[in-house]
Amino acid sequence: MKNRLNELRKEKGLTLRELADTLRLDYSTLGHIERGRRDFSISSLRRACDYFHVSADYMLGWSDCRSDGEVRGSTLIKILKALYAKPQVSAAELAEQCKVSTRTIYRYIEELAENGVPVRAHLGRGGGFYVEERSKA
Repeated sequence: MKNRLNELRKEKGLTLRELADTLRLDYSTLGHIERGRRDFSISSLRRACDYFHVSADYMLGWSDCRSDGEVRGSTLIKILKALYAKPQVSAAELAEQCKVSTRTIYRYIEELAENGVPVRAHLGRGGGFYVEERSKA
């Protein structure tokens, strides 16, 4: 599995041995992980992510956003762009565009509404989300 361990280690100017000591991993195990010959254990992935201040998705090469906050912000912006680009968009369509679950879309839509974005929903078959036009005074 391709991961970003090598890139992050070099950014910090660390040798493989220094990083292995810091993460409390065997030097050869870390070398195998860095070369993609072995996967992270859950605990070693967590320690590496904490040390480098990156999300697991970034470390594993699944996302180009380094932090979960960056992923969240990026997803919220994608949702807003989609809502303003079309008269109506479904949760499934948003989930596909944002590469998240529909459950995550529902949470983010709720968050947008709580923060003043006039997001509304058409329920049922053919339903979806839309931004309510505000009357101009």
